[in-house]
Amino acid sequence: MIATSRAAFAAFLIVTAIVVPSAAPSSDVIKVREWRARNERKIVAELMQLVSLPSMASNKADIIKNADALTAMFEKRGFAVKRIATPGSPVLVADRIASPARGALTFYMHYDGQPTEAKDWTIGQPFTPSAFKAGAKFDVLAGTGPVDVDARIYGRAVADDKGPIIAFLAAIDGLLDAKVALPWTLRVVLDGEEEAGSPNFEAAMIANAATVRADLAVIVDSPRHPSNLPTVFYGSRGVAGVEITVYGATGDLHSGNYGNCIILNHGFGIQTRYGHLSGYAISTGTKVKRGQVIGYVGQTGRATSPHVHYEILLNGQPVSPVPYLTFTR
Repeated sequence: MIATSRAAFAAFLIVTAIVVPSAAPSSDVIKVREWRARNERKIVAELMQLVSLPSMASNKADIIKNADALTAMFEKRGFAVKRIATPGSPVLVADRIASPARGALTFYMHYDGQPTEAKDWTIGQPFTPSAFKAGAKFDVLAGTGPVDVDARIYGRAVADDKGPIIAFLAAIDGLLDAKVALPWTLRVVLDGEEEAGSPNFEAAMIANAATVRADLAVIVDSPRHPSNLPTVFYGSRGVAGVEITVYGATGDLHSGNYGNCIILNHGFGIQTRYGHLSGYAISTGTKVKRGQVIGYVGQTGRATSPHVHYEILLNGQPVSPVPYLTFTR
């Protein structure tokens, strides 16, 4: 079977979760592997059919077609599918209840793909999945026996993240064919906006916490290990967004020699510059008055001791400050 960067993972994890692992494969594991070997082309055909559905989160009509197809695919395997409406793409929750159950396993996957345009593809087309081998188009579904492992399927979301969905369903098919008892309740949460940042996913999960709660949650959307072996990573770092506002001078400060600097615009082409400050008492755009505190003495930038660098510029050029200063005894 053609393995994507994630596809083998879901099948590996679900089979090992259902069948007690041992030093040697159990008879149930062998039966599942035999089923997979006999049905490789059937599995790949279902993958290509799913990938052929355009799945960009920005196109709601296409997303609904994906949600409808996935609902049918999971229901075919005995799952009850709940559709959670959101302001964007629906979240699907597919449950296969075990009774009695040792516990519940929740698998997270997403069914939307990264935004793309057909003109950007040099091999194949995003929603017309095709197999290639050594750069030449290859009919991966023709013939009998094992699928050529050197063939690669090109299409949007073939690996991220529709491949793992099909691998999961194939694992279920193999277990059912082998008549293996499923002692764990299996739950699959399918996000339709992951590639758009999942703007509605958190709210949907909070509102449906009791529905998705499980003994173990597994994210099936990660890079493969360099060894190419099915791997379980413990923990997920997630993503944090930070917005930073940076304030600086309005002109060239010679690579920071002035440190924290304030430039006041007095009109008529006259500016005053105050450098090496420890901090500011005003912000950009502030109108100031004579005698107002604008900053604090420091030694930032290129300075060896606390002081204020004071400078007057006329039409952008430094000039002597003497004519502009009032001296008192």
